[in-house]
Amino acid sequence: MNPIYKEKDVENVVNLDVNSLYPSVMMYEKMPIGDPIFFEGQYKPDSIYDLYIQMITCSGFKVKKNHIPTIQLKNSRFYLGNEYIEETKDGEGVALCLTNIDLKLFLEHYDVYDLNYVSGWKFRSINGLFTNYIDKWIQVKNESTISGNKGMRTLAKLMLNSLYGKFATS
Repeated sequence: MNPIYKEKDVENVVNLDVNSLYPSVMMYEKMPIGDPIFFEGQYKPDSIYDLYIQMITCSGFKVKKNHIPTIQLKNSRFYLGNEYIEETKDGEGVALCLTNIDLKLFLEHYDVYDLNYVSGWKFRSINGLFTNYIDKWIQVKNESTISGNKGMRTLAKLMLNSLYGKFATS
């Protein structure tokens, strides 16, 4: 059982299987490009540098009623690295670096105490950066599925998913 669900809530859990989710996001959503610009305090909307990573601190946070935990705290003596945090320990204090997307999700799902915007990095963005690459490997995947070539289909899936993984490590 997934630890974020209480036993009585298990019947309400819905499992979703989405095909090619990572490649579709990399194809249709904005991706950061170029060198970032450092900023102090809270990000201010910028039409050119419209994606950002924000460093914040807070004295703690607690998941809101009818919301789900979305934060893991790695390298903490208080939490497991794969544990989604429902509530921080009293007086612990937390520092996080979150993308604008993760920050929005964090603020939607948690009550946050003593929030402080420290600094961050803002990026230019572009759509369609990986369209040609993704189109090529989706075509290989689809043709391999039709022809029954399981090895080539597996390779095509690996090429699509590895793109996401390698991009994230950069």
